[in-house]
Amino acid sequence: DQAADQGVEESLRYQIQLSAAGDVVSFTALNEVAQVYRDRLVPADTPLSFASGVSGDAEMERLGEAITIELVLMPMGQVQVNKR
Repeated sequence: DQAADQGVEESLRYQIQLSAAGDVVSFTALNEVAQVYRDRLVPADTPLSFASGVSGDAEMERLGEAITIELVLMPMGQVQVNKR
């Protein structure tokens, strides 16, 4: 984990899939440095579970469809979010 211990010199790139209800379905690192940080937050043997708190069919219908976003955390603190 040398990259994690020395600070980040490159962007951390993640792909996040959200269900129609807003639940995080997957949280995938898109580069090696991002994988190191993701594994520190959520170890590989730990099931990933984030819930939106939305309940009820009416609320679900109002929310629309599932989406996939790319989250880029840049070394100088900037954040970029792209819908895929």
